Amino acid sequence: LGADDYVTKPFSMKVLLARISAMLRRGDSPAGSVEVLREGPFELDRTRHELKVNGQLIGVTATEFRLLGVLMEASGRVLDRSALIDRVLGKSAVVLDRTIDVHITSLRKKVGLEQADANPAGWIQTVRGVGYSFRRPQDDE
Repeated sequence: LGADDYVTKPFSMKVLLARISAMLRRGDSPAGSVEVLREGPFELDRTRHELKVNGQLIGVTATEFRLLGVLMEASGRVLDRSALIDRVLGKSAVVLDRTIDVHITSLRKKVGLEQADANPAGWIQTVRGVGYSFRRPQDDE
């Protein structure tokens, strides 16, 4: 046990909530979270903040990195846009649902999956009208 921060009285609720949010953002990996996710050609190393595809290091933004991590953790399940926004950008994020679409498109281009919608064996799949899924190619057979 210990203390990472404190607030003196009187305090504003706004300050308290801001400090709690900051602590949650800085917190360690979520409980049960795996430090290195490996699936097919993908290797996502959270400790080094590295993404490798087929052994090649790929440069992605922090948001794209978190997005891929969330999709890989939920491998095989469809996540709707609002769930992705909550888990990637935070519950308090005020963004359009299509923001996730932009990040997915950018991520696909960087890892060479820009044709994923046309390719049924693609890893990052769009589920039209719902959201996205990360699936192994054999899941579609």
